[in-house]
Amino acid sequence: MPQVSYLVRQQVRKRLADNLTGFNYWLSQACLSQVPQPDPYVIDFADGSSNFWQSNITAEELDATSTPADGTLCLLYSVRSTTPGPTYQKFSIFGGVVQVAVDFEIARLEGFDPSDTEGLPDATVDAMYQTFNSQAYFNSWSSGVIYNGTIEEGPRGPMRQSGSNWRQRIPFLISFELETV
Repeated sequence: MPQVSYLVRQQVRKRLADNLTGFNYWLSQACLSQVPQPDPYVIDFADGSSNFWQSNITAEELDATSTPADGTLCLLYSVRSTTPGPTYQKFSIFGGVVQVAVDFEIARLEGFDPSDTEGLPDATVDAMYQTFNSQAYFNSWSSGVIYNGTIEEGPRGPMRQSGSNWRQRIPFLISFELETV
């Protein structure tokens, strides 16, 4: 059975979760390079995690027992899959572009200093570009998934009150080419 969006999402999750070259590593490095240094959050990419979801959902739609104490979330979900014509590659079930989104719902506890809310989002952006565009592991994809180097940060959401936290959404759109036979 061919897998399209699922296959790409699992490859993205694997890349994000890598202990040595994944998102958490690069976020901690990006935070160290800023003045003042923001405290990095940690995303648990394992099954059953309370801060990683394969879902397009807002933090406000989750109940309090579904999120970690600090409320920071990472959301991975499929956006679209397209083939560029009647057949992209003969004798394949799917040959085309798959786009996935990785959104971060960064949370700050009530009482934080709102004079600089850009440091942690900036570090998040740096970490995402390092995670996906570093030449050291640029070709580490498998199962017919080809990362074409297209990642874009979407418009950052405004700071908003959400329960006892302040939140800001940082969205990314990533494009892949996929061929399944």
